[in-house]
Formats: sequence, structure tokens, C-alpha cells
Amino acid sequence: ARRINEPACTALAAERMTDDEIRTLAAIVTDSRRLPRDDLGALIALDQRFHEAIALGSRNRVLAGFVTNLNDRSARFWALSLSNEAHRAETIDEHERIVTALKRRDADRAAQAMRDHIDSFSRTFTQLA
Repeated sequence: ARRINEPACTALAAERMTDDEIRTLAAIVTDSRRLPRDDLGALIALDQRFHEAIALGSRNRVLAGFVTNLNDRSARFWALSLSNEAHRAETIDEHERIVTALKRRDADRAAQAMRDHIDSFSRTFTQLA
């Protein structure tokens, strides 16, 4: 469900987010890099804020509502995947690629970066489970 919904939100966000909203996403990525390695709760919270900010930036309340619902359902899976140090770093790099595409207002690249991010999560979770 996330693989269908979030790329659509991200494509819309590339066209509709304000520059300030994109700067906020970039700050979330920066904050994620600065977190102590043992602060998993804060990383999960930043990850959720990142995805929800993109969803809200789509300016589509229905799609954004799906993202919020799916994020709530995914929190325990994030805890497992983000506890893996390699995946944690990969996730932050993927978030940065999404922000770069949003800054360029490239809807196709932003949607693909989000798909790649979700696929990466799925692969990592499958390996850890």
C-alpha cells in the first residue's frame, strides 16, 4: 500500500510544496544524520515527520490520510529496520535523494526515489525478519 500511495504523494509534492516546506524536509534529513546512534525513537519520529510532511505537501488530504494511517501501522517495522546501522544510513541517504528531486521539482524522479526508498525498506525488513 505504501508503494502505491507514497510515490503518488511525492510526485504531487514536487509540484505543490513550498520552498519553505522543502527546506523543512532538508532539515529533517540533517537532524537525522546528527542523532546519536542509540536514539532510535527520535529517528523513527523524524522518519514519520519526513513522510507525513511530503504527504501534506501533496495538498491531497485523502492521500495524506493514507500515509498517516500507514505510518502508524509501520512504526514497529521501522523500529526493526532502523536498528540496523547499515539500513539506517541508507534510509537517510534515500531521504536526501527524495529532497533533491523535490528541490528540482522533478515529479517523476521524486516518485521513483520514494519507490526506491520503500523497496529498500521492504528488502531490509525481509532480510531481518
